[in-house]
Amino acid sequence: MATNNGRPLALRSEADRLVVSLKAEAKRLADAAGLFEEAALQATLPDDSWLRHWPLLVHLCGFHRIDGFLGSRSTKKARVKAAILGRENVDATCDKWTDYLSGRMIRPVSEALPIDDESEDP
Repeated sequence: MATNNGRPLALRSEADRLVVSLKAEAKRLADAAGLFEEAALQATLPDDSWLRHWPLLVHLCGFHRIDGFLGSRSTKKARVKAAILGRENVDATCDKWTDYLSGRMIRPVSEALPIDDESEDP
């Protein structure tokens, strides 16, 4: 049997065809932000034996895991939409955004108004 790096060529070509098929299905399933449900894409697998290879297939397809969704790209739009839609991670995501916004948008008063310890009160 012919091999490529120790793997049978027939299996390699079948996996390559599956990656092409998964990318096409993901494009069909994706919303405007490039997000799609992982279970919906898994349902397009030829049979359940491929599920044990799912993490590798996701990697080979170049998909991104974003707050409980898969994405064809990891953009700000996709991350924000996934955060809003993902009910499982809403609290953690809100905490991250709150920390980000409070740290980024609001400067401490001591930075905004320098205090001179030697000055006298008027």
